[in-house]
Parts: sequence; structure tokens; C-alpha cells
Amino acid sequence: AWVGRRAPNVQTILIQGHPYHDAGGSSTEEVAFALATAAEYLRELIARGLSVDHVAPRIRFGFSLGATFFMEIAKVRAMRRIWSRIVEAFGGAPETRRADLFARTSRFTQTLYDPYVNLLRATSQAFSGVVGGVDGLEVGRFDEPLRSGGEQSRRMARNIQIMLRHEFDLLQP
Repeated sequence: AWVGRRAPNVQTILIQGHPYHDAGGSSTEEVAFALATAAEYLRELIARGLSVDHVAPRIRFGFSLGATFFMEIAKVRAMRRIWSRIVEAFGGAPETRRADLFARTSRFTQTLYDPYVNLLRATSQAFSGVVGGVDGLEVGRFDEPLRSGGEQSRRMARNIQIMLRHEFDLLQP
């Protein structure tokens, strides 16, 4: 309620699917658990006197992008549709039904034995997220399983995003 009055565009609730993905859950399970959590947040906050139209825009979802290219695209797109239906079921206005989705390339699919393969995986995963329509994207470093990362690995992760945006013209400015 305080944020709604003083900082109306700040999102204060983060629902993360990463723990389910990193524990070996499927894309379907990741979405299902995240949506169940978000619905429970809505129920509890409405019970405390806030409206669905006040709460829903302050929720952001975080997901991992895994190795199954087309399934990850479908996950992002399905997530948006299902969230819209959930907010509608709670009586939310059409302008508050939009899901804000942030994605990160998968830590679970990275290999320790051939870290440069992680570059290919991260590129494919980032591409699936962009095609699926995520609002924000983080590309993990190729050497994450080995060490904290150096300038080269951070630069290569950054370059994947730069290529998707400028070379392939996929991301809108």
C-alpha cells in the first residue's frame, strides 16, 4: 500500500521459478508453481484490503530458460496468457492483467567439463526467451560452474545480448 502511494511504478513482489527449474523441474512445473505462488499472494493481499488492480501490476516473475528451445518459447507465452486469466478471475481490469517476465539462462544446464559449450547453450536459451517475449533477460557467464568469472566471461555474456539486439534485430530498444 505504501509503495502504491509513493512509488506507483515499483514492483515489490518477485515470484521466482528458478528454484524449481534448478531442482530439475520441467517448464510446466516451473510455471505451475510460480503461478500458484502468485495466486496465493493475490489471495492474501486482497484479504488484507488491497485490490487486485493494485497488487497485480506490482508482481514480477523470474524464470530460467532451459535447453528445450521450443518449450521455453511456449513457457513464456503460456505464462502470459495464464496469468492474464488468473488476474481476470480475481476481477482485475484488463490493463492490470499483463505479466512482467524476467528470464535468466539456465544454471542447471551448464556443464563443468566443457564450459565453452555453455556459450552455445546460453545463446540458444537467450534466443528462446527473446522469441518468447520476455521483458528482461540475463545471460549467465559460460564459466559460472567453475569460478566467479572474469572480464572475458562477462563480456561474452554481454555480447550474446548485443548480438541478439543489434546483429539479429530481435530486441526492441
